[in-house]
Amino acid sequence: MYTFESRVRYSECDYREKLNIFALINYLQDCSTFHSENSGMGVLPLHEQNLVWVVSSWQIDISRFPSLGERITIGTFPYSFKGFFGRRNYFIKDEKGEYVVKADSLWTLLNYETSAPVKVTEEIASQYGFEEALDMDYVKGRIAVPKELEVMPSIEILDEHLDSNMHVNNGQYVGIVRHLINVEDYKRIRVEYRKMALKGEKLTPHMYEDEERFVIVLKNEEQDTCTVLEFLR
Repeated sequence: MYTFESRVRYSECDYREKLNIFALINYLQDCSTFHSENSGMGVLPLHEQNLVWVVSSWQIDISRFPSLGERITIGTFPYSFKGFFGRRNYFIKDEKGEYVVKADSLWTLLNYETSAPVKVTEEIASQYGFEEALDMDYVKGRIAVPKELEVMPSIEILDEHLDSNMHVNNGQYVGIVRHLINVEDYKRIRVEYRKMALKGEKLTPHMYEDEERFVIVLKNEEQDTCTVLEFLR
């Protein structure tokens, strides 16, 4: 397990002086990046082996959003490796040690040049360590996408959306759609990544909303589904 401590900054807050969802996701992915760097399996060592981990899906359950100035502990650990895949839990705890966020994620190990899946060896898995999975309500199956969707204006992918792998960073997908929805009204977020988006591409949000959930499907100009996001109240 890897943990680090932080304090919620003003620049990370929304109008309610609460940690915004984009900053929350950044905390989680930064935590796993720190863990990988400390384990000797960071970005550069993986690239030297022609390998890269890409996230396939997120489930983030939020009990409450931490407040401005609040001291928090962010943690992560893998709990399963099988075939090409690795599963990793995350959490954020408050000063009392209580969970305010629990998250699950599915990752795929790929060949960096060809994007072909690569089996996770025992040697690779052992570098990260292994813990028992968090006690949380794990949702199975893909996000159900309604047939009737409202088409919104397209969003162009810019340099600011990219990560070191030169495609849209997984947290950025939430960042670029949060103006379409009051994300902080929702207590569970699920994201599925189906196709990488690159600089210069345009993604078009296709949206659906009912009393329980809000779904956004991001499609590229070829009408391929890149990402599906679901926000549940």
